[in-house]
Order: sequence, then structure tokens, then C-alpha cells
Amino acid sequence: MSKIKVIAKNAAWLTAVPLSLNAISIFSNGYIANILGQEAFGVFILVFATTAVVIPFCNMGLRMITTREIAYIQENKSIIYNRLLLLRLLLSFFTISILIVFINIRGFEYLVPLYIAIGALVFELLKYVNIDTINGFERMEYVAFSEISVGLTNIILSVTLVYLGYGVNAVCAAYLVGSIIGAVVSYWGVLKFVSFKRCTLSLRHSIDYVKKGFPFMLSTSLSTLRKKIDLILLAFFLGPATTAAYGVANMLVDRLNIIPDSISMAIFPSISKSYKAERFNEIEEILSRYFLYSLMIGLPMFVGIFSLSEEIIVFIFGESYITSAELLKVVSIAIPITCVSMLLHYTLG
Repeated sequence: MSKIKVIAKNAAWLTAVPLSLNAISIFSNGYIANILGQEAFGVFILVFATTAVVIPFCNMGLRMITTREIAYIQENKSIIYNRLLLLRLLLSFFTISILIVFINIRGFEYLVPLYIAIGALVFELLKYVNIDTINGFERMEYVAFSEISVGLTNIILSVTLVYLGYGVNAVCAAYLVGSIIGAVVSYWGVLKFVSFKRCTLSLRHSIDYVKKGFPFMLSTSLSTLRKKIDLILLAFFLGPATTAAYGVANMLVDRLNIIPDSISMAIFPSISKSYKAERFNEIEEILSRYFLYSLMIGLPMFVGIFSLSEEIIVFIFGESYITSAELLKVVSIAIPITCVSMLLHYTLG
């Protein structure tokens, strides 16, 4: 199978399933937002935005390094997986410990939902190690299956709990259960390609991995801060209700980012192999074609959302969130830019 066809197949796996789940989750979140109200839904958005900010520092750019190393190296892939698993677990433990100390010193108001979100983060990080490894083998169907398990659990459990009259803590707990299931399913998937072995952490390899990952960490942390810090600042200065009004607009656009993200993830291992083999013409062909595809996807999405922002918000979230319509117009401008910038981000890796 040609590189273009392999990428198309992998992009389809990484896009079709998550996009379908995202479409369903938009409406489930609309239901949850209406039932909980802006104040409680704002708390939900705030706690998960807070944990999202530390994810780049937990990963230290090693998501792309994991995929690239697995794609590069033809032997000892299990050793690479186990080394990176241990290193990423240690980095995550250190970063999350700092977060816990900070929120206790700072006197964070919503500790219970935040601690539940931190628990979900731990298992989410475990899932990342597994799916990054699977990406290196270019077997994205296992990644898609992992995302299905997480998405369906989050949707079904959170909607059920809200319908039964439970509040924001229960919704956060539903996402914790989803993260646990995602970690288990992704581990089942990664065992198809590597074996889990006890290994010692090599200081030399760890330093080398972190050095390679550092530029990615800077890029990812800046991108994450750009997407999440505004939610945290809004909650701090204006309260969770304002965070909810802005957050629902941000959420709609963020759900659509799965399309450029999936295309870029599908391209990355193929480009890594072509670069290793010095097949630069092949890289040029892949990039030129998928750059055009990204624009063909991003521009129509922007035009549609910008033109119908009010109708979209009212249809999904109800009249109480009508103020989010103008905000949706603003954040939708980022869609075509993200489609292109994400492709370049993965390519330059």
C-alpha cells in the first residue's frame, strides 16, 4: 500500500470515530450544560482546563518522540516503550505533585471536582503513552477503539448521572471512569505490538529523550496555554458562569480540531520513516497534498460556523447561552489556522 493510501486509511480511523463521538458529545454537553446551569457547568470546564494546562509538562514533548522512536527503530521496540513509559510516569508524578501543592497553597475553591479531574488526568496520561506507541506502528484502528471506549463511557455515564439528578462532581467522576477504561483498552492494544518488561531508567537515554522532546513541549505548552488559560482567568476574575458562556463556544471549535489533529497524527509516522530513509520527494508529495486537504476542510468549517453561530448555540445549548454566539464567531477564526499550523507542527517534528 502506498504512503498516501496508508495515511488516508490511518487518518480515516483517527477522524471518523472521534468525530462521530464529538458530534454526539456536543449534544450531550448541551444537555448537561442546560441541566447543571452556567455556574456548575463553568466549574466543570474550569477544573478540566486546569488539569489540561499541566499536560504538556507531564509529557515534556515525549508524545511525538515516542511515536517517532517506535517508527524509526526496527528492533527492541519493547525496550523503547518500557523506557519511555517509566520516564513519562515519573515526569507526570512530579508535575502533578507540583499542581496539588499549588492548588492547596492557592486555596482553590472547587477542590473535590478538581481532585477528581486530576485522577482522570493520571489515567489519561497512561493512555497517551500507549496510543503514542501504537501510532508508531501505524495501526490507528487500535487508537480509534480506545477513543471509542472513552467517548461512549463519558457520554452515557455523564448524561445518565445528570438525568438522575446528580451534580458537577458526578459528571467529573464519569470522566474519571472513562479515563480508566481508556487506559485499560489502550494497554490491551499496545500489548499487540510490544511486551511489558521491568526495566531500569537509563539516565543517558532519559536526558536524550527530554532534549529531543523539549522543543515540542514548548510548542505544545504555548498552544495549550492559548486554549485554556483564558478559561481559568475568566473563572478567577468573573466567575464560573462567565467561563461557561465562553467555554461552550470554545468547546465547539475544540471538538472540530480532531480533524486536523487526526490527519497530522496519521502523517507523522510516515514522514518520520521517509525522513529516516532520506526519501525527501515522498515527504514533499505528502505535505503538498495534505496541506491542500487541510485548507479544503478548514475554510468551509469556518464560514459555516461564523455564519450560523447564533443558530448553532441556541440549537445545542439553549437560549440561556445566547451570549456565546458572538464569542463563537471570534473563536471560529482559528479553525483554518489550526488546520494548517497543526500539520506544520507535526511535520517539523
